[in-house]
Amino acid sequence: MPSPTADPLNFDALCTDIEAEISQGNWGAVSDRLKGWSSEFRGTLNELIDRQRLAEFGLALLKSGDVADCRGLAPVFRPACPEAIAQLHAMLIDPTIGFESRWFAGQILAKLNQFDAMAVLVATLESPDEMTASIAIDTLSHFGRAEIDLLADELARSPRSDTQTQNPDVRRRCIVRALAQISDPLVIAPLLSVVRDTDPAIRLLAIAALSAFDDDRILPTLLDALRDTSAPVRKAALTSLGAKAQYQQRFQSSPPRASNPKIDWLTYFQPLILDLNLEVATQAVIAIGRLHSEAAIDVLIALLNSPLTPTPQAIAPFAPSYNRPTRAP
Repeated sequence: MPSPTADPLNFDALCTDIEAEISQGNWGAVSDRLKGWSSEFRGTLNELIDRQRLAEFGLALLKSGDVADCRGLAPVFRPACPEAIAQLHAMLIDPTIGFESRWFAGQILAKLNQFDAMAVLVATLESPDEMTASIAIDTLSHFGRAEIDLLADELARSPRSDTQTQNPDVRRRCIVRALAQISDPLVIAPLLSVVRDTDPAIRLLAIAALSAFDDDRILPTLLDALRDTSAPVRKAALTSLGAKAQYQQRFQSSPPRASNPKIDWLTYFQPLILDLNLEVATQAVIAIGRLHSEAAIDVLIALLNSPLTPTPQAIAPFAPSYNRPTRAP
């Protein structure tokens, strides 16, 4: 096929040719024509073509073409109209469509570099279908600098939740949840910016995500989170710090550094065994049980023997779980 020229009439002819190829099942030819057009006229697509019509061809190719045909198809959908985003989302969540087609739909949504498309991926995390949710998680986890920068900019522009009306900003939660799925250190800075957000759900997402990174800025944030007004946030911080404390106990001969300094963990964990939230108190007991120190054993045994302990059977497994250190003569 000769290379198209920047003439709307040529696009009508192209559509006629593509429809003929689709009717014959020539998906390789459909792929070549779509990619050739979008590659040559990417800067003028918005003015010269019906984006929805082109997107429909792309969706048909995604459903029926093979992997080679579908690879590199994202430019066909850019700039994406709301209808195309909705149709890609519908394909992503449709369990009757093959895995490869659904995976490509997720990848294209991610490569559109539009917040509305990213929001669709985040919403898909809640899907009861395990395969659908796994595609969304995998797609978000591979976001790079461009996508992270877009999310960070959106977060900076997004207002905080209204504490007076208790009306959480769903868009803001969506942004933070997307950042929380990305395993790139570039997300640390935007996540740190919301650890004191007025919305406890946002604080929880940020603390849980930051716990996966080893960075000098994170430890002080986790220690501060032990005093958070939200019980789930305190529990998440305890869970992370308990693991860090156990790691430090095992490798205490290693030279300390800012992200893993020598800390008297017991002074941070012990007050939380009296937390009014039983889950937080239980997590504090677990964290103390990981310290493997004589002082930690004494705290747990005293708690076990206290008449104020409501469920001593829940604490008992942690107190004798390791040998008491031998006192120096």
